[in-house]
Amino acid sequence: MPRIFHALALLICALAACALAAPVRADSLYRCVAARGTVSYQNAPCAGNQRTDRVIDYQPEAMPAAAPKSVAAHRRVVSVRRRWYRTTPIRRAVPTAADRCRKGKAKREAALQRLGLKRTFADLSRLDAAVRAACGD
Repeated sequence: MPRIFHALALLICALAACALAAPVRADSLYRCVAARGTVSYQNAPCAGNQRTDRVIDYQPEAMPAAAPKSVAAHRRVVSVRRRWYRTTPIRRAVPTAADRCRKGKAKREAALQRLGLKRTFADLSRLDAAVRAACGD
């Protein structure tokens, strides 16, 4: 009988050691739907004003350890980046048709504010022609 107890105790100790050595961590991902139909994913249960649409269980992957860089390698990377920033021309945004139209309308509004109530039909025609030219009408 003592051999059976010894084997059973050894088996229990081995199982306990395996369970403690490699803890398995499982997480849950909640898909929540709000009253307006917007969907959000979160790692906590849904709030009271949202309904839980789906719960997905997963095991997160272990993060790989980052390889330490040498000081010389870091300096080379920084040097290349500095050279690139110095030689790269600054690109300016090209105005689109909508931008030109918006700018033309803003100019017209500014001119109308400046003229006040002393505007003539010729002034309005001139300002509208400029907007039509900018907006492509």
